[in-house]
Amino acid sequence: PTARGSAKRTRASPHQGRIVAIAWIQTRRFAIERSIRTMVRVYLDLERSGEALGRMVFDLFEEACPQICENVRALCTGEKGNHPSTGNMLTYQGKIVDRNVPGKVMEIGSFENTWNGNESVFGEPFHVSPGERKHNTSGLLSTVPDEQGRCGSRFAVTLGKCEDRDGTCSVFGTIVRGYGVLREIESFPTNADGCPTPQVDIASCGELEPSDFGLVPDQHGDPYSTWPQDHPNMSSQHFANRLAAAAFIKQLGNAFYAEKRYEDALKKYGKAMRYLEKNFFGTAEYISQETEEKRIQAESRIPVLLNIAACNLCLGRNGAAVQACNGAQRIMIDAKDARIKPEWRLKLLRRRADGYIGCREFESAVRDLGMCLKINPDSARDHNALERAKKLLRSKKEAEKNAFQTAFAGGQIF
Repeated sequence: PTARGSAKRTRASPHQGRIVAIAWIQTRRFAIERSIRTMVRVYLDLERSGEALGRMVFDLFEEACPQICENVRALCTGEKGNHPSTGNMLTYQGKIVDRNVPGKVMEIGSFENTWNGNESVFGEPFHVSPGERKHNTSGLLSTVPDEQGRCGSRFAVTLGKCEDRDGTCSVFGTIVRGYGVLREIESFPTNADGCPTPQVDIASCGELEPSDFGLVPDQHGDPYSTWPQDHPNMSSQHFANRLAAAAFIKQLGNAFYAEKRYEDALKKYGKAMRYLEKNFFGTAEYISQETEEKRIQAESRIPVLLNIAACNLCLGRNGAAVQACNGAQRIMIDAKDARIKPEWRLKLLRRRADGYIGCREFESAVRDLGMCLKINPDSARDHNALERAKKLLRSKKEAEKNAFQTAFAGGQIF
């Protein structure tokens, strides 16, 4: 073909030196590699205070922004070793989320002892021309130029429309997994500089095959992503898949509870609740299907909330236990078609009563335990618990009475 033949003639021309020939070979090699590798996919594993938050996976637009994409890719793999001038290890591992501006951007990738935090596997930061892609949605990767307009390791992930970045920054990638992780980090409190507190660390990072979404079971054998929207076939419309996943995750929580690992159990129960979320259309077309799904959803969520209450009681978080029980009660009231088991009502009332006692709200505990006896009049357990709650209530009132009399002793009013 003509193009290849003309290239060969150029290489063999007596007017070209050896340097030109080598440059031509390198250009052809990079072109071939880029045509084979149609997409670059990288990931960051994030944690906070030693607790894993999850994985964010990004696709990089290498054709549009080859230099910045190669820099970010190499910093994810850590393949370049140490920088010859700064001495920095050229990897994102161990770095933190630098800045979080809710609704705008989250910035990552600042290095110490560098040009305004921008590190480069090419030696020094480099210029990247603003592209035509607009910052018109969340989850886009955008360059963070320094004062001289040069780019490097620092980049931003948009948390919404960022039209002010158009024309000055370049979009070079997008998030494909870990959107829930992104939103969770967005909700964290920040210090005066906008850095999340406690800080969010990059525990590990790397490159993936274009077909690999980086889904790996956790150390407990849980194959499901932290957030359902990051897992294949787990959209709100794949409700049957979500139900199966939630049941599996709940069982892991139950196993932790049996081992008295209450914090781990709470994490699994919270994750199961996320998988049980569902957006309903409420239209006549789907009314029959959605009525059944609402019933199943309610019957699945109630026991999880009651388990959350049990964990919080074991951890001494009485207010959180009461809150979980109140959530279960609201579902019982709203889900009219759900088949509510009597044992669920008893667990709700007993656990909420224990939470009220821990919060010194003895009157509320007496009320709930009295309702338990209406459901199960022969329960010696509930009789004893009720008498204990009444005794605590009498003691509280007596203490309040004595305190009042002491405060106003001698007729002095302040």
